[in-house]
Amino acid sequence: RKLASVRDRIAVVDDCLSGFAAGAGLAVGDLERVVKAVHESLDGDPDPLHHLAPWEGEARWPAVRAYNTCVLTVGLALLADVGPALRRDLGLAAMLVDCGKLLLPADVQARELELRGDELELIIDHPRSGFEALLGAGNLPPQALIAVYEHHLAYNGTGYPRLPRPRRPHPVSRLISVAVAFVI
Repeated sequence: RKLASVRDRIAVVDDCLSGFAAGAGLAVGDLERVVKAVHESLDGDPDPLHHLAPWEGEARWPAVRAYNTCVLTVGLALLADVGPALRRDLGLAAMLVDCGKLLLPADVQARELELRGDELELIIDHPRSGFEALLGAGNLPPQALIAVYEHHLAYNGTGYPRLPRPRRPHPVSRLISVAVAFVI
């Protein structure tokens, strides 16, 4: 089906992320269709702020957040004159950066801002969990795996996941982390 409206795109992203969280695998082709629709929208109006999805309630927040992160990342890449193939890969990567949070227990997800101790470690470890889960997904660009793992690393290599030795994150991760910070 055609993904002309933002609501249609959010529905597809929601279905894909829900299936992934339930262990049904990742519908990479469907997410790529959403990224293509984002590109087409930005070709008509290059201001990414005009294409953000509105709040659709707590249940759909992961999909809205993933979609909006994609829109902002692709928009930033377009402004930086990144080529179309890499922009597509960046858009897909941006949609998946918080997939590790989907694997957390529902009660931990619901109380994310109120966690302490061991529960907080689950949130801190979500980049590693997402990375490990996506290793078997297939058909993902390497940039997606890198960004999922590194999207909470600071420019100087601090942040999480905790690394044995701080290092700068990949440029893809740095670009996507700007969009993540804006969407949160």
